[in-house]
Amino acid sequence: NIDIVNEIIKLNPDMILTYGCSIISSPLIKAFKNRIINVHLGLSPYYFGSGTNFHCLVNNEFQFVGYTFMYMDKGIDTGEIIHQARAEIRPFDNPHQIGNRLIKKMTKDFINLIVNFNLVEPKRSVINYLGKTYINKDATDQLTLQLYENFENDAVYKYLKREVKLHKKFPIIEQNFFKGL
Repeated sequence: NIDIVNEIIKLNPDMILTYGCSIISSPLIKAFKNRIINVHLGLSPYYFGSGTNFHCLVNNEFQFVGYTFMYMDKGIDTGEIIHQARAEIRPFDNPHQIGNRLIKKMTKDFINLIVNFNLVEPKRSVINYLGKTYINKDATDQLTLQLYENFENDAVYKYLKREVKLHKKFPIIEQNFFKGL
């Protein structure tokens, strides 16, 4: 709605925070370049779109389960990355434990990012990877069954045996001030 967009532009907030929203209109993105911070539950550019952490688990690519804080641009999860974190995965975890722990950490880190925003340093991406994109209808009942089958077939154990190697192979972007929190 153009009236809402114009009202936001008129208010001129210092920062706009988005999480789980639909596509933001281009005039708003242009008016607030590098002032709209989006949270993407997934690690861009490895996984784009919706339900990305679900699809990482279905694809047995646990190294890509996480979240990304980024400046919003006109693409889908393609903005300049500010900070990323991987999910903490523990032996005997199930998908719900991984997801709930990740959202709890993301919420805490989002607050820390906003409070310490003056400490954000531009980070040049070293990630060279052609990611996978998913939309809502890609999350089928059949894939949900596959996800649980993966867990029954020791996917967590198999991942944890290769975790360090996979993290080195697939880097993420991290702000230094998060390391001290």
